[in-house]
Amino acid sequence: MNKKITLLALFIFLTSCRQEKVTTLSLGAERDLIPEGIAVSGDKIFISSIYKNKIVVSDGTTTRNFIESNQYGFRSGVGLLAKNDLLFALTNDTDTLKTYSALFVFQISTGKLLHTFELQDQQKHFFNDLAVTANHEVFITDTRQYKIWKLNYPQPDWFEWMSTNEPNGIALSADDQKLFVATWENGIQIIDTTKKKILNGASPETRGVDGLKYVQGTLFAIKNASRDRSKHGLYAIRLSDHESGLAQIDTMLVAHPHMNVPTTFDYQQGCFYVLANSQLLNLDQHTNTIIDVSKLTDTYVLKVKHKAL
Repeated sequence: MNKKITLLALFIFLTSCRQEKVTTLSLGAERDLIPEGIAVSGDKIFISSIYKNKIVVSDGTTTRNFIESNQYGFRSGVGLLAKNDLLFALTNDTDTLKTYSALFVFQISTGKLLHTFELQDQQKHFFNDLAVTANHEVFITDTRQYKIWKLNYPQPDWFEWMSTNEPNGIALSADDQKLFVATWENGIQIIDTTKKKILNGASPETRGVDGLKYVQGTLFAIKNASRDRSKHGLYAIRLSDHESGLAQIDTMLVAHPHMNVPTTFDYQQGCFYVLANSQLLNLDQHTNTIIDVSKLTDTYVLKVKHKAL
């Protein structure tokens, strides 16, 4: 039976977004969760754990394990995405001697594992984030191999779709015709999905982006790579030229007191749900051990309503 985790503070409602600009959800009972991915579906928030090799889910009053640690062979949890009663979850083995990267697909309503797709080519990968089209074509960034992979779910065949420099966050336009990819060297790249053509030039001002979403004609991004942690947070990036270029960058929420390496976020019903404090700097990812247990804090999700939405 899954262990329930009491929410120490609950100021969040998932069915409708209240008028406050920022409200906070604190999951305090598992300070060593070390979360990375977040996905929202209806009244559920899913969060993946890098350190504990599992996924937890909150129903608005309690939080429980959606899958237990290492259940089904699930390893270190990263990118999550909820779509059409499906939860897509990426996982990698953090052991440097092993080569395991996979996509897990669960049915949200039942919690059942539907499919597991492992990339078996004996190379060391790091599946980081994903985007899914209306037809369930899955694009996955592979940061270690400098590639974007494609899988036509539920078919098990992997396609090496495109190469790009250290891709991380990824998002699709409303019509699935453009793929937005956060890269380390060139910042956010806009790719025509039908022609596999990069439409914009380098944008160094968008380097350091982790989570990335397309919402109502605007890109939203989490930046966390700067050494200046006062710049970590959620940004809005306006698109130009028929969504083939990047225009103005606006600050939405940065340097919040609960932020400690924010990573990813999701959007639902006018609200952003930001995974505020991954605490990744307190994790030795080579050995998967906590560096200083005394510095661990609660895990916070910040709900943000932007005035334009």
